[in-house]
Amino acid sequence: MNDNDEWFAQHRAYLATPEWRNKRELVLARDHHVCHAVLIDCAGVASEVHHLTYRHWREEPLFDLESVCSSCHRKITFIERRERAEQMLAAYARKSVPRQPSLPSGVGEDDLVRYRRILATRDPDLLNASERESYELIKALVAESERGVA
Repeated sequence: MNDNDEWFAQHRAYLATPEWRNKRELVLARDHHVCHAVLIDCAGVASEVHHLTYRHWREEPLFDLESVCSSCHRKITFIERRERAEQMLAAYARKSVPRQPSLPSGVGEDDLVRYRRILATRDPDLLNASERESYELIKALVAESERGVA
């Protein structure tokens, strides 16, 4: 298990704690269960709470959290992961020294399994422009990892 996998495991455990459930309910009540993201296909009614940053993770002030619907939360997470993939690809492009085959820093086997599943289950012709861009980045990241350059 790499650091990324370990962090996600700890985060999932944290989300099951009474402390998080209480904080989540406070945020949803504060926001009157209204989604603050309001992206395309927004449900309007918030049922989830999104971390704006993880800087104060596990000790989040309420201003670092916002209410979102599940549709918007999925899209926000997708956007953030796409941005992370872009940053990682840019970092690889800057490296000119050949490296031993390995996974990119911060990318675990679970990430690659998810990325491969996305590639196998999405029809690129049916994606909108933003989703298509993310799809292409994921495709490049998987190809880099399989060549052993990433």
